[in-house]
Amino acid sequence: MTFVSGSLDGLTGPPTPFALRVRPWLILIFAMLGFVGLARLALLDVTGGLFLVLAVFIGYMAIRKGMNIAWLLCLAMILFLNSMLDGFLVLALGLRTQWDFFFKKQPWCLFLGRFLTFIGPMLELVGAYLSWAIYKDHMEHIPSSEVFLVPDSQVSYHSTEPPRPPPPPRPGFAAFSGPAHRLE
Repeated sequence: MTFVSGSLDGLTGPPTPFALRVRPWLILIFAMLGFVGLARLALLDVTGGLFLVLAVFIGYMAIRKGMNIAWLLCLAMILFLNSMLDGFLVLALGLRTQWDFFFKKQPWCLFLGRFLTFIGPMLELVGAYLSWAIYKDHMEHIPSSEVFLVPDSQVSYHSTEPPRPPPPPRPGFAAFSGPAHRLE
């Protein structure tokens, strides 16, 4: 198999009709995730907030000029894993407060921050699914000659040279015909 350097950039190409149809929804998800990231920064969850803002930036870079499929694939994996970790964060927050963080009297800004933190894992999961769906759709529509990034004239269907005939036996050689020796 032959890959040219920078082969992941070869997966860009024109977006499919499905990708163009889903692009506004992906932009909406990234915008909402940006607000979730800012809310987490406001609640002093610096690591989670910065990581989510970085994921939104990766999403922006993936869809700003057409659709960069390699970036969308990476983003799908990042968002999926982050949604699992953030789901555990929400679960820990809920268990620590006996799920009372929505019902007790609190300032509206704290309520909004906690609400955005609560819906963050669901938005990340939706973003991961949309990114993965765009990647799968693109791979179904890519010609097989572009998968390996080699022109059809250079594609060889033999992985090695044709097998050579065995060499002729040497005169006077007979395998397993000498005296036997026993190891003790």
